[in-house]
Amino acid sequence: MLLCWSPTSKLWRIWASLWKLGKHLGKMYSYLCKLFEPDLAKFNVLNHGDLWVNNLQFSETEVLLLDYQIAVYGSPSMDLLYFIINSSALDVRTDKFDHLIEHYHSELVKSLKILNAKTTIPTLQDIQEDARQNGFLACVMSMEGLLMMLVPEVELNMEMLGSSTVAGFEYRKSFYSYPRVKSMLEKLVPFMWERGFLKMVE
Repeated sequence: MLLCWSPTSKLWRIWASLWKLGKHLGKMYSYLCKLFEPDLAKFNVLNHGDLWVNNLQFSETEVLLLDYQIAVYGSPSMDLLYFIINSSALDVRTDKFDHLIEHYHSELVKSLKILNAKTTIPTLQDIQEDARQNGFLACVMSMEGLLMMLVPEVELNMEMLGSSTVAGFEYRKSFYSYPRVKSMLEKLVPFMWERGFLKMVE
């Protein structure tokens, strides 16, 4: 994600509706890096790092997580926000966001009690505040991983996607011409501003 940030982040300048983001690219990158540093004074978990439906196998009663190559220890919001942004319908991401956070907390508490965990169990307010403080991750995810899901698979070129060349930039720029991408950003970006996910650039 971080490796693609510099060339891809320039794309925020394309739309007038995203001008506030484009003015703060350097500050945004620095802020993003800090989010990946665990705050040892807070509740942390082992995050999968790439938690979306393609890395899950389902049976009638169980779920198996696959591909742990970028697992990271840190805020529970990393996997939580990644999954909500990349694996739910657009209206669910925004309209049911609070419900998903509440459901996550409920299941987290149940699991910690079953495991007889010695750590202090976070309150719902703790998880809600953690999601707000780490909400900028949702912004980056909508700019990176989610775009790949909205662009037709036959048109995806992974080599060009990660390229820092002019051709790579133009390739990523073309994503923003897709109606599904425009629709997604036009709803997600105002939601992120309202939730304070982008407070660091105000």
